[in-house]
Amino acid sequence: MLPISNDDISVEPYKDGERIKYSFYFKIDSSTFLTKDLYERDLDSLLDNVLLALDYKQIMTTFSCSVQDARKIKEEWKRNSYENCEDCKLKLKECYRCCIVCESPLEKKLLRELVINGLQPKLQMRISKTNEVSDYTKPVNKETILTIPDFYIEKENKKVCIYTDGMTYHNRNDRQFERDRNIDRELQNFGYTVLRFGTNEINNEIEKVLDVIKRTLSN
Repeated sequence: MLPISNDDISVEPYKDGERIKYSFYFKIDSSTFLTKDLYERDLDSLLDNVLLALDYKQIMTTFSCSVQDARKIKEEWKRNSYENCEDCKLKLKECYRCCIVCESPLEKKLLRELVINGLQPKLQMRISKTNEVSDYTKPVNKETILTIPDFYIEKENKKVCIYTDGMTYHNRNDRQFERDRNIDRELQNFGYTVLRFGTNEINNEIEKVLDVIKRTLSN
């Protein structure tokens, strides 16, 4: 099988009557080319076959996501940077939120544990300085944003914001500590309960973390 690079393939559209046709040029060597003309319908069929070959189609269909996001998810499966994806109980259930929305290994681990324990958190919710709440698909307005908690869970009259802090309480400098304390105070004024968990707690004391979250939602 010949290796192919982007430089070996070119596509040129042209009009064929009322329809658009695409000429594909495949470079075999410096003097040899293969050409193929395809209509858009043929391109769709070709794309389907390519996506199937790359295992992207199932991911794209399951999560209604783009080819780019499907590629990221598949790359995450290969890297297994969080945990063995092949054995994950949530594979093809939470892969999009885990691989695309979560921003750190700590978030991925806590997401998995929350969902397995029957909790369905919202991720990366935007909370403004006037308590306007929007989901992670909305762009961040730096002028009005107050905070973006890693997880947000609402149950009956409880609204809980959860943060996974890579730095421990003692590792934060005064400015970071004061910033977090101000955010916590503002959230509490809006009626939220704020929970923060560090690396050691999530990696080594996950049962305690889950217990705190469940008790907070139940009280």
